[in-house]
Amino acid sequence: MLFSIIGFISLFAIVDPLPGIDEARNQKVKIDLKVIEMGLQVFYLDNGVYPTSEQGLQALVRKPQGKAPFLNYKSEGYLEALPVDPWGNEYGYKNIGGDRERHRIIWSKGSPSSGYQISMWVKSPNKKLQADAKKRG
Repeated sequence: MLFSIIGFISLFAIVDPLPGIDEARNQKVKIDLKVIEMGLQVFYLDNGVYPTSEQGLQALVRKPQGKAPFLNYKSEGYLEALPVDPWGNEYGYKNIGGDRERHRIIWSKGSPSSGYQISMWVKSPNKKLQADAKKRG
C-alpha cells in the first residue's frame, strides 16, 4: 500500500503538465504575433504607412481616423478581429516612426507569473512585395 502511494505521488513529481501548457501558450503568442505582423505589412503595402501608435492595432480591424487619407484601405480591414493573448490581455503595438526595420514592435505582456513579455519587431515587406503593390496601386 505504501509503495502504491509513493508511486502515485512520484508520478506527479515526474510528469509536470505545466511546462507543456506554458509552451502551448507561448506558441499561440508567437503565431498571433506573426498574424498581426502580416496584417501590418499588408496595411503598409496598401496605404504606404504603418498605423501610428495612437491608432494602434485597431487600425487592422477598422479604418483609422487621422491625417493620412488611407485611400487604399480594405473595406473589410486586415484582420477580422484582434486576438488576445492566452492570459486574456490585448497585444501591444508601438510605432517609433520611420520606415526602417525595428521601428515597430508588437508584444504580449506574457504570463503574470513569469514577469517577462514576448515581443517581436515588425519586419518591412520585402522589395518584391512592395513593387507588386505599387503596380496594383
